[in-house]
Amino acid sequence: MNADAAPALDRGPTSNEQSSAVTAVARVARALVGAGGLHQLGGDALSAISEALDLQVVAMYLPDPDGSPVLRLFEVWPGDGESGRAHQVLPLEPEAWRFLASSAGPLVLRQRDALILDNPFRPPADSWVALPLLAHGTIEGAVFGSSSAPISLGPLTRATLGSIADLLSAGAATARLRLESQKMEIQRERLALVAELHDGLAQDLALAVREVALLESEPDADVARASTKRLGEAIRAAHRVVRAELEDRAANVSEPGLDATVRRIIDRFRQRGLGVQLEGSVPAIPANPAGVAVLVRVLNEALTNVERHAHTTDAIVTIRVDDETLVMCVADHGVGIDIERLPTVADGHFGLAIMRSRALSTGGALSIAGAPGMGTTVELHVPMGRNAS
Repeated sequence: MNADAAPALDRGPTSNEQSSAVTAVARVARALVGAGGLHQLGGDALSAISEALDLQVVAMYLPDPDGSPVLRLFEVWPGDGESGRAHQVLPLEPEAWRFLASSAGPLVLRQRDALILDNPFRPPADSWVALPLLAHGTIEGAVFGSSSAPISLGPLTRATLGSIADLLSAGAATARLRLESQKMEIQRERLALVAELHDGLAQDLALAVREVALLESEPDADVARASTKRLGEAIRAAHRVVRAELEDRAANVSEPGLDATVRRIIDRFRQRGLGVQLEGSVPAIPANPAGVAVLVRVLNEALTNVERHAHTTDAIVTIRVDDETLVMCVADHGVGIDIERLPTVADGHFGLAIMRSRALSTGGALSIAGAPGMGTTVELHVPMGRNAS
């Protein structure tokens, strides 16, 4: 298989070429940070890739959501009548999956390389490029582009395509996790990540927006490289927060009941290094599903706050019943909190507001106690009677 790029020229990229590369990456990054969804992100990315390599058709494929060993066509550029030039489905043999998963960047291919990876175009393209979309070793998709002339990838073009691939991979991975969460119908909540922004995610996206603005100002090459690196780090950090949020959504109440669910959540935080202790037993009582769902979500949120902000490795969880009210307490002995200066949504902090909103949604209440150097206690009260809202 010939996956070698043409030799790079002795001269470095011109300022116009650098500016075009930065603009292309910034446009795709803005689509990722924005609210347009994966289709807008894909359209902007495919257009940028086409312009960078002067390609005739660029197609983005995603894995089959049912788990079949195929890639399915998701987006084509240009859109008018060109979708017929890209196959709707690309079967992938195990060797082809391994080939994509092991690829470290864009690959220039010839028709004879279709022995390993099916040529996605019809009629088959003589010269085409493959850009695997990978996240944490998982194939999130692939982008293929066709050209009537031999394709050459210089260092700047490779770097530009690599940055675009990282952005597309983050967008595709987030979209996949969102779909998985929808299928599980977690706690009857609509999947809306914006409504549950965490402090870390808000900060990461704010940094990404700043870096996009800097890149759009067309700085010199050294500044652009440093900014692109910071942008990539912010996007990857935001992706980790989104993944953790969706994993938390998966902590639904299972058939064995509240006790098994609470212990599963505690075990997950223990595996991440937080020494959580469950004092006493979890009451085995009939409970309204809405109240139990709130308890599970607040437990996740409270332990996440301990993990991120308390600067301690220990937390204590107690759950009891007072009359017809289920009471949960999460306490730590960390750096504590100034009750008079609790962070608010106006400060860019959403965790406490989210927990209070969940408690109120069932007619319950949430209280926070603590002092600097004396740890923090979060206490949730939710009514468990049949008439609880």
